Amino acid sequence: MGQALGVERPAHQPGPPAVRNPLEVAASLNRRNGTSRPAGIGLWNAYYECILDATRAEDRIVTHYDAHFASPGAEIRRLLTFLELPLSDLAIDQCSKLVSTDLRHTHATLDDLASSGVDASVVARYRALCDEAQWQDTPSRSTSMTATSAFPATSSPPIASTVLADEGAVAEVVDEHLDVAALQTALSVAEAKIRWLRDENQTLTSRLRELDDPWVQRWAELERSSSWRIALKLRRARQTLAPPGSRREGLWELARRRVAAGRASAPVPSVAPTVTPEAPGRTVSTI
Repeated sequence: MGQALGVERPAHQPGPPAVRNPLEVAASLNRRNGTSRPAGIGLWNAYYECILDATRAEDRIVTHYDAHFASPGAEIRRLLTFLELPLSDLAIDQCSKLVSTDLRHTHATLDDLASSGVDASVVARYRALCDEAQWQDTPSRSTSMTATSAFPATSSPPIASTVLADEGAVAEVVDEHLDVAALQTALSVAEAKIRWLRDENQTLTSRLRELDDPWVQRWAELERSSSWRIALKLRRARQTLAPPGSRREGLWELARRRVAAGRASAPVPSVAPTVTPEAPGRTVSTI
């Protein structure tokens, strides 16, 4: 939906939680992965328990899956208003046209869930999420699924007392999905860090360019100076008179070292006071 609206969600900001009837979720997991109904509903319960524990009601907005089929434009507008994102009638209309009822395979109501034998806490949690999503579940069962209609005959029987009847399967499915969620979170963090490093690299490159420009200018001035041209001519003369690797080069280097050594060992001139005959008693320093 974000792509259709032209809105990019930051990597660190989670999207609004979308709630769907637990029976529909369990049926979808069964069709796709062969997950048993107890495991599917247990996974649904674990997800929304984590969401409700990790967020505050005033900081989140819940959207119902069915609302995007019943009135997609109104639901999208409700979400964007809460998230303080720009509203565009054209973008909302285009996004609404993306909804396809052909992709939906199961329908279930709150009455279906209550009569399916699931634990009362699951029914209560789903009812509370519907209220938070401002969704009024229809009591009509004309197009809804029964408690077992979405599952093959070989699937698990209706849940009698708890959605955790198959605790091993629930734990396995939850662990798999949590692993995927952890990898997605790690990927988002890594992508955010890469973007930060790119920005930092651009900042440092700009700073380095600012610091480097004066030295580049000075180097250009040095190359244009007469001293630089004289030094280049002397270097070319040396290469001509004493080519690299020749005996003359060795003699040239030996002479240079002796001159340098002589300069280093030369005594420092002393200053001796003298008295000039023209001015008795007046000392003059001479070198």
